[in-house]
Amino acid sequence: MVFTIAACFELPSGAAAAASAAGLAAATASPLLRLGGAAAVTISTPGVLLDESGAAELEESATVRPGAAEVLRQLLSTGGKGPAVYLLTHVEGDVGEAVVRGALEHAGLVGPARGQLPPHRLLFCSTPEGKVSIVRQVEPDVHFDAQWETIWELQRFMKRLVYVSAAGGDVPGQASSNVQRTASFAGFFGR
Repeated sequence: MVFTIAACFELPSGAAAAASAAGLAAATASPLLRLGGAAAVTISTPGVLLDESGAAELEESATVRPGAAEVLRQLLSTGGKGPAVYLLTHVEGDVGEAVVRGALEHAGLVGPARGQLPPHRLLFCSTPEGKVSIVRQVEPDVHFDAQWETIWELQRFMKRLVYVSAAGGDVPGQASSNVQRTASFAGFFGR
């Protein structure tokens, strides 16, 4: 027995077709394209992957942003073809570290499986200066951060910095040409 299914629909023409195709391409494009062949990426989790934006807040809770988690999973699921990803979090102490680690593990972002961040790439520091130092040691091609002070300190050393700020407007101070601004981590990747 053979079943035939027919569907009738009108194809968009002109500008509507181009806009539809561009939207589909942006929605399905790999996040790797936006990273431009980066070999290493560092992501400061507060305000980027997590709703909480400061070390003090992370002593109480850590909430993973769903859109950001989806993009991170895609970056981690490249089978070795994507960049080495490092997550970095400034915390006040061991409690904050445990809270963040637990939230990322519960979201399925950290672990030994494909599509998860290896636990040794989850980094913690206790001061903003420590975060700057770690990023400089890793030497990423791209660094994402929601703390302007960190971006300011790194802009003369890093190839590409992405300042994540939902507040809108211009970045404080005079930013170098290697600093980009985006409203969200997921938004940077067109999500």
